Amino acid sequence: MRLILLGNDHVLGVTVTKFLAEEGHVVDWVQQAQSLRPLLASQACECLLLDLAARPESGLELLRDVRQRCPELGSIVIAQMSTSAGRAALLDQGADDVMDRPVDLQELSARIRRLVRRSAASTPPGRTATAGPLQMEIDRRHVSWHDRPVTLTRKEYSLLELLVNGRGRIFSRAEIAQALYRPERDIVSNAIEVHVHNLRRKLAPQVIASVHGIGYKPGQALFDA
Repeated sequence: MRLILLGNDHVLGVTVTKFLAEEGHVVDWVQQAQSLRPLLASQACECLLLDLAARPESGLELLRDVRQRCPELGSIVIAQMSTSAGRAALLDQGADDVMDRPVDLQELSARIRRLVRRSAASTPPGRTATAGPLQMEIDRRHVSWHDRPVTLTRKEYSLLELLVNGRGRIFSRAEIAQALYRPERDIVSNAIEVHVHNLRRKLAPQVIASVHGIGYKPGQALFDA
């Protein structure tokens, strides 16, 4: 699963990121709060780890903002708690769990698994789309390929969903850009090619077919059983 770790403690950041990566997770570590918002907008993640070091009160406003923007995102706060009132304040502002320092890595991993299980159990079955070995849970934005979960960015997911729903039609670069980006935003000239390349790398080279001089269409891999 994909996680975001926010905190400027270098030792904890390196240790937690390395451990969770060995557990099979993808961890995006950011050290400044202003870097969190664009990351939440561009990446589909399942859990936020918020390290507040010795200043738990500094995370209250941030937790409120995250809860308003991403109400389904699970959050675990890591803080040096001296009072139960401080822990209660964090929980009241949207934290799903609070861990004391120093962090026990095995316990942190178990709490992450529990949080994700609880979130999955409380989410009702939603819309799905299937194309060959590809399965997409539309409401949760989850993707699996040959029954293997695959982590995609928001843009990669949107492009894949566009092609799957197109049922074999050819999409021009202009149509794809219109679907993926706001009209007023300038995009990098090769942005779409980068998304296509990443989907081919994460799923299969034949998942998207290039149509010379026009754009792209669903590839043969989406029609194979």
